[in-house]
Amino acid sequence: MATTIQPEPTMYATPERDGLKAPFASVHHVALVTNDMKKTVAFYRDVLGSEVALGHRMPRPGTERHYMITVAPGTVFAFFEFPDANPPTTRPRPCRQPGGRSITSASPSRAWSSSMRGTSG
Repeated sequence: MATTIQPEPTMYATPERDGLKAPFASVHHVALVTNDMKKTVAFYRDVLGSEVALGHRMPRPGTERHYMITVAPGTVFAFFEFPDANPPTTRPRPCRQPGGRSITSASPSRAWSSSMRGTSG
């Protein structure tokens, strides 16, 4: 009688664990655009527990701001505010890896899109 082998949960390979080559020892920052700095800071600070490492107005005409927000040891997200920027066409979805912490993208829901605009439905 044949034995059925159940696959183990899939884990992705990592440079540290699997000896894969990585071009950098670390990443200092990732530049991102937001159209609402107040909501962006509130999410990362109040929901995720990040801290604002730097915040200032851009040195040019206009009211755009630049904030650096902690996301991992030695790594920050550098947000540039452009009020006329379009919202993303995708929304975050949870990571399916055991013990995983990740933000990935999927098609936006109407509720999520409305929440980003501050409207209902």
